[in-house]
Amino acid sequence: MNFVHLVGRLGADLDIHPYSDDNQPSDPGAPRKNVVRFDIAVEQSFKPNAKKERPVDWIPIVIFDGPPARYAAKTFHKGDLISLSGRIDTRRWTDDKNRKRKDMRVIVLNIEKLGNGRPAGPTGSGGVEPVAGAIASPVGPPLSVVSETGAMQ
Repeated sequence: MNFVHLVGRLGADLDIHPYSDDNQPSDPGAPRKNVVRFDIAVEQSFKPNAKKERPVDWIPIVIFDGPPARYAAKTFHKGDLISLSGRIDTRRWTDDKNRKRKDMRVIVLNIEKLGNGRPAGPTGSGGVEPVAGAIASPVGPPLSVVSETGAMQ
C-alpha cells in the first residue's frame, strides 16, 4: 500500500497556479483547476547531533484541486506546523542532456494545520484548525472518505 503520513513545518508560502492538463475545461468561463506546491521540513527521528539539532528532510508536497487545496491556499503560511497524509508519486524522465532523472513527491489526500508557526498561546492550542471535510481524530491522522478514483467525498 502506498501511504505516507507526515508532520512538519512549511518552508515558504505556498506556490499556487493553474496546471495544464487535458482535463482542463475548454470553456474559457469554466473554473480552472489549480495545483498547490510547497516543501515541508520534517525532523528525522534519530539521535540529534552534537549541537542538539535534529537533521531535517525537505519533502516536496503537491495538492491537486479540491477541498484540501482550497483549505491550504486560504490557511497555510511559512512556518506553520501541518499534518498530512497521501501517497508517494515517482516521476521518471530523460533531460535535455539525455540523462535519466527521477523525482519523488507526496500527493496529498488529507491535510490539517496543527500550529501557526508561533509558539502556542496560554491555552496551548497553537491554532489547531482541521481541514474542511475531514474528521480530526485526537489520537491519529485526519480521516476522510476517498472514492476509488481518489476524489475526496
